Amino acid sequence: MLSGQIHDGGKHLSKIYAFDLFCANWDRHPGNYLILNETGALVVFAIDFSHVALTPSLTVQGFDPLILLNSATRVWFKSVVQPYGHDTAAAIEVINRLERLPVMEIETILTAIPQDWLTSVDRDRILVWWRDGERASRTQLISKGLQDGTYI
Repeated sequence: MLSGQIHDGGKHLSKIYAFDLFCANWDRHPGNYLILNETGALVVFAIDFSHVALTPSLTVQGFDPLILLNSATRVWFKSVVQPYGHDTAAAIEVINRLERLPVMEIETILTAIPQDWLTSVDRDRILVWWRDGERASRTQLISKGLQDGTYI
């Protein structure tokens, strides 16, 4: 990854980073990327979301990468994107798409999850977060921080 050989590396790493900020994944590090050779081009994928809470508001206090400046996600992003340069427009595109995602789509996904995997209380918590303004507040904060350099 650090060789600079990933196809559209800056674009894809910036998108992953934006998504990690959105879902409050504080543990993105080099071991949590998967590099595959797809039709002759090296491409990067995100793996391991094990430290993501049901909603960002349920993240372990103080671990949210929007607050924790030395989270693995924020610290390592600077290193992994360095050979490519960060792509602010690509990161903001991801945030904008998350902001516009219809709550009905989230509800459809949650409905498909077996009851023994996700309680109805947790389902409701997730829907409230997506529906009642916390998602909009978070996406606006991240978008602003990406544009003004706070999160880069």
